[in-house]
Amino acid sequence: MIKGTESLRILARQNVLTNTDCFNLLEERRLLLAPHLRDMSLKALCDLKIVGVTGGRRRRPLRMGGVAQKFTKDIPYRPYREECTLDIVMEGDSVFDFDTRGIFPDDDVYYHGHFKGDFIREQGKVEAVGEVLKFWGLTRNNTWITVETTLRFISQPRDLIHYANFEMITWVERLVVHESTSAEICQFCEVTPRWLWQRLGDTVHAWVTHRNLLLSNAETLDETVRQEEMLVNIIAKQ
Repeated sequence: MIKGTESLRILARQNVLTNTDCFNLLEERRLLLAPHLRDMSLKALCDLKIVGVTGGRRRRPLRMGGVAQKFTKDIPYRPYREECTLDIVMEGDSVFDFDTRGIFPDDDVYYHGHFKGDFIREQGKVEAVGEVLKFWGLTRNNTWITVETTLRFISQPRDLIHYANFEMITWVERLVVHESTSAEICQFCEVTPRWLWQRLGDTVHAWVTHRNLLLSNAETLDETVRQEEMLVNIIAKQ
């Protein structure tokens, strides 16, 4: 049985939905999800991957809050890579940090960065102009947020001995997170309330698919355990 909601009342019509209707539908969907946000698996900001969508050589996607292989050439003729934690400037509302979990537009953050004509070569590295990415989130506490990420692109060699075969490495320099509203998000991310509403719906569909998979795996495991226990009981009675 379908539970009656304000959304169904809004949709029980024949005329075209107005922009106000779409914002009302979005707010109703946010409230509908509220009791379930604590129960579902949600990604943290630091788990989002930075992925390039343009061509060229690129390293594997980097976690926004992860570590990177940093190229150094401090020792003559012995260049090497070392793991280093990314030194990221976190700004905005203090209640949000890299561990903030929620629904985000995608599992990955996509950038279109590429080398531009005003790069400079310094100490064996080619610095490229950075890029600012904007996206939204709905936190586990059912709060809308806006996220602004500043990326920097550095070209570093794959071949450390001959200093050749350069690849682009993406660095997250700055992350700004603010509490927001649906109207502010639509303007900030240049999306429509209808798109946001559908994205939350897609998340619910993904939850169902994931839970069904977990249930199927659990049922298979349960069947194996029951068979083993049955055999043990049979042996014990002999």
